[in-house]
Amino acid sequence: MGEFLSEPIEDKNTTEGICQQHDLIYVTSTMQGWRKNMEDMHTVDEENIEEAIKDAFMPTDNVWKASRVVMNVGGLAIHLSVDHKPNIDRESQRIIQAGS
Repeated sequence: MGEFLSEPIEDKNTTEGICQQHDLIYVTSTMQGWRKNMEDMHTVDEENIEEAIKDAFMPTDNVWKASRVVMNVGGLAIHLSVDHKPNIDRESQRIIQAGS
């Protein structure tokens, strides 16, 4: 995962956009944190926004297990991801089946 800094860089790089075809406003944000190099990249494909969300989120979630995706629809937060916590029945069953 690379080398780490002695202190985190907490500056955030935030980008906003509008996908008029889907009546959608989107925001991406990154923070370098403790890593010496920032490897993250956000790409928004307005032609296929659902696939773009999956393509951006899934690789990050598979590596870090701490990503969140939330969509704002008319002021209502719609969670598009689920926490992997052992107190959730489905996650608890997955952990037990994996032998832990």
